[in-house]
Amino acid sequence: MEPAIDQVTGEVMYEKGRTDRPNAKSKLKLVYHGLLYHDLRRSFIRNLVRSGTSEKVSMKFSGHLSRQVFDRYNISSEQDVLDAGERLAAYLEKNGDKTGPAVHQNAAGGSVVN
Repeated sequence: MEPAIDQVTGEVMYEKGRTDRPNAKSKLKLVYHGLLYHDLRRSFIRNLVRSGTSEKVSMKFSGHLSRQVFDRYNISSEQDVLDAGERLAAYLEKNGDKTGPAVHQNAAGGSVVN
């Protein structure tokens, strides 16, 4: 934990005292710089799913009980979408699709929101 510094003035910041207490004092505002437990959990979920483990097994492994919470941790990146387009193109080309891989890769790239 480190003292919070105002970006404009460069001064150390304080939190106001509690209004429900008569003699409340201002406290030093502290910020944490570093990894949080949930950062590690998120990385674990992403790596587990990208390693090929099914999402259902990943949910059991991580202890997520609902799909909604699991989806919040399993964040997709732009590269994930592009990789999916490449896999789709390779699959279709292997199974006789004559449109060419560039069409499918471009379609996947076009679905990426910047």
